[in-house]
Amino acid sequence: MPEFDFNAVKSNDNFNCFSTFFNYGKSNPSLAFEVIYPSVSIIISTYNQRNLYKKALESALGIYYPNLTVIVGDDCSTDDTQDLMEEYTEYTQLKYIRREKNLGARINTSDLLYNHCTSEFVMFLNHDDIVTDPTYINETIELFKKHPSLQLVWANCYIIDHNDKVHSQTDYDLAELTDGKEYFINYEIGEYKHITGMVTSVFRREKAIEMKCMLEESMALDLFLYLKLMLVGDVGFIKRKVAAYRINPQGISNNMKIEYDYTTINELEVIFELAKKYHFSTDQLDQWLLNRLALYFQWRLNTLIKQNEIEDSINLYQYIANQYPKLKEILSIQYGVQKITKPIHNKIRS
Repeated sequence: MPEFDFNAVKSNDNFNCFSTFFNYGKSNPSLAFEVIYPSVSIIISTYNQRNLYKKALESALGIYYPNLTVIVGDDCSTDDTQDLMEEYTEYTQLKYIRREKNLGARINTSDLLYNHCTSEFVMFLNHDDIVTDPTYINETIELFKKHPSLQLVWANCYIIDHNDKVHSQTDYDLAELTDGKEYFINYEIGEYKHITGMVTSVFRREKAIEMKCMLEESMALDLFLYLKLMLVGDVGFIKRKVAAYRINPQGISNNMKIEYDYTTINELEVIFELAKKYHFSTDQLDQWLLNRLALYFQWRLNTLIKQNEIEDSINLYQYIANQYPKLKEILSIQYGVQKITKPIHNKIRS
């Protein structure tokens, strides 16, 4: 544990909790340190892509926060990722776990959270994303202290390509604090913006585990993390751009097995049932489920067609249309995806 400078902290008005714990902390510096600097872990699940992973890792190690652990789960990479880690042995905040066999991104990530992380707060960093602001964790923790109702904090970010060129950026002007249930029921509609990847998302670990986050049979684990945390707490936002989310042709979004689309439907139905405990009306939840399915399948059908996976897109479209007849109308009218479904209809007719 780093040596604790009580006088420096005492003179800093930002640490409002200091006066309560100062006297006790004189004989218990570890307690005082944990109060001022709650533990944070950045979890990186990686498999191959050594050069991109190196950038992600170094961006995490460069964060200025005195009670930070960087946990890397190397999913039995077949490149020289393991050799690369020899360059970072002096970083005491780094915890490197090398898998004996490939678990897959979903299981590797959830195991890191449940079995290798003990921090109060967690951020997932994809192995191809980058943290660009080394002070972000400090600012995030101060926001959690300011608003104890928060379960999730996120921020604006850059969107970059494989060569680090900025493709676009988010410039949302959102409130510092938003009611979680309002965000849940309206997620990705109007001012309730889509949370870009997990690259800026910091959350309370205890509640995430209580809600069984990251255990879903889906590759959209970020979506379920956000939705579940919104049900049990509020959402915080920092307006600065603090990270870079990478559009990666080799990423999970562009290489997802079709069976996960069907399990994602099941998982959304599970959350639909869970949300009934939180005092939403039946009409609200019925519309919520249709909107969630429409938003998800707008993206997935478009992705499958771009990849020329026409047969899979046909089967998926027919399945969701049969399961949720109203969804066809929502997709066509509300989200304007005639251009997406047109190739499917043409193929069906042929």
